Amino acid sequence: MTRRRGSPDARVVKTHERLAQALVALTLERGYDAVTVRELTARAGVGYATFFRHCSSKEALLEQLLTDTLDDLMARLTPQLVTSDLARIGTLVFGHARDHADRYRVLLRTGEITGLLERCTRLGTETLSATFIPKPGSVVPFEVAAHHLVHSFIGLVAWYLDAGLPHTPERMGEILEALILEPTYRVALEAKK
Repeated sequence: MTRRRGSPDARVVKTHERLAQALVALTLERGYDAVTVRELTARAGVGYATFFRHCSSKEALLEQLLTDTLDDLMARLTPQLVTSDLARIGTLVFGHARDHADRYRVLLRTGEITGLLERCTRLGTETLSATFIPKPGSVVPFEVAAHHLVHSFIGLVAWYLDAGLPHTPERMGEILEALILEPTYRVALEAKK
């Protein structure tokens, strides 16, 4: 069987996933700063040299974890941004957070290292800019609305995880719609035509 050009080798993908899982588990157990590359490789069941064939550092592995998680989320979320069913957007995000709760916990706890808020704000603003225009006559500048949406969204996801996932993703979608999305869309954003 011939691999398509550009598609990663299955062994590479599996090794990377094992390293990511080890990073998540060890970070939740001991804290990110306490985790060493040797511990990561032992937990993942890969050689020390193998780690460095996949990642330049522990920080690079964390960055890749953030990138992979955001890419997966955005692939699901972006097509839904122009929907009139705003709760659906929240349901997708909170479903993703529930399904990857430990990854989200690690990313939120290491946000200063990865620049989580800055990256999410930039990505959110770019995504909103591709989908919406500033609402004519709005007192809220587009950049302020985007910043508010992203930071409020992250705050609500953090609460959801810290509270132990007390509601279904569908209920959290309704909460997100009522509390954050609908008011912001109504005041500051208009779908591109």
